[in-house]
Amino acid sequence: EQIVEDLKTAVNYLTESPQKRPLHRASKEAAQLLLSRVYLYMQDWHNAALTAEELLKEDTRLYHMSARDSARIFLSEDNTEVLFSQGSMNFYNGMTGNRGDFAVSDSLVQLYDQENDYRRYFFGKNQSTSANSLQWKYDTIAVPHVSDIYTLRIAEGYLNLAEAYAMEDNFQGANQYLRLLRESRIRNYVHTTYTGEKLVEEIRLERRRELCFEGHRWFDLRRTTRPEVIKNYMDADWNSLTVTIRQDDPKYIIPYPKEAIQNNPELNN
Repeated sequence: EQIVEDLKTAVNYLTESPQKRPLHRASKEAAQLLLSRVYLYMQDWHNAALTAEELLKEDTRLYHMSARDSARIFLSEDNTEVLFSQGSMNFYNGMTGNRGDFAVSDSLVQLYDQENDYRRYFFGKNQSTSANSLQWKYDTIAVPHVSDIYTLRIAEGYLNLAEAYAMEDNFQGANQYLRLLRESRIRNYVHTTYTGEKLVEEIRLERRRELCFEGHRWFDLRRTTRPEVIKNYMDADWNSLTVTIRQDDPKYIIPYPKEAIQNNPELNN
């Protein structure tokens, strides 16, 4: 309740004192997008849709990708759909696919139409390991203008609105915003009209494609299916280890820190 109240207050203040779409300063549109995300996570579909609708009345600009994006950074200060960004860059030297570094999963890369989806350019292939690397989504310099930690952009508004509509059985509206997003990413896209659970599945798959490595995936898993996740990795001594999070595992919920509980005994109930 406090988060929602703070964001609604922020929207009001930033309406009274508007910012001229600065990349690194808060704006009304950025606050609206974050508020729609909070409502979505709360499964308050009605307010998630209303808030996303208000945002998209103000700003509907999507960056339309094309073949020229095969060798250029996607999330940069030149991308017109970025509303706000703050913080540093984590992935610029860690998602290389080199031994000892992280790699992009095959399951993610295979979700993209390899012939027509321009977002496939986000990924490359490490020549020495044949693992997938993160290539063109973010700038690879240490001090970029757009962060991979905290970025808000218009495309999420389309996805928030599509999912909220779908969960309220507004299938026409949900298909409309899913189609608009895909048309901006996929060459010669021809839309299939979906309904029911299939529509929700398609929207959530599109979230995975569109918002990968922007801090959404863990929260989307937590708020939806909480599936079993099995990950293999190498420890510091090059031992192969496996970590499993079971379906609906308690590890999906991060507990309050022990110090917070001790320092707030009145909240223990």
